Amino acid sequence: WDIVRDQFIQDLRDFINYFVASLSRAGISPKFYLCTCPPAWNQNSFSIRGDTIQSQVIPKIKQVASELNIPLIDIHSKFMQLSTTDQAEDIQKKYFPDGVHMNIDGADILAKSIFSYLAS
Repeated sequence: WDIVRDQFIQDLRDFINYFVASLSRAGISPKFYLCTCPPAWNQNSFSIRGDTIQSQVIPKIKQVASELNIPLIDIHSKFMQLSTTDQAEDIQKKYFPDGVHMNIDGADILAKSIFSYLAS
């Protein structure tokens, strides 16, 4: 993250604009959505820090969504809302066994969250 942090916003904008332009040239009018990252826990073997995702990555995703007027699906908050019934460690064990990647139960929550957003 330290290497790409300063370029992240522009890279995300460029990616979206390139994708939209490419599809538009093909006669397709895409509808874009951005999602926040799911949570990660600092105790993992991938050097991915949950506090960095929450304090640095997600605000940048939200900024780009706002600037480009793209709907935002808040996946991170959806998982963190589960902490009202479970402790954060339990959420990790239930849905993110390696601290970063969700298992099938986590993927089910992800899919249902996106479907619910799109259906509303």
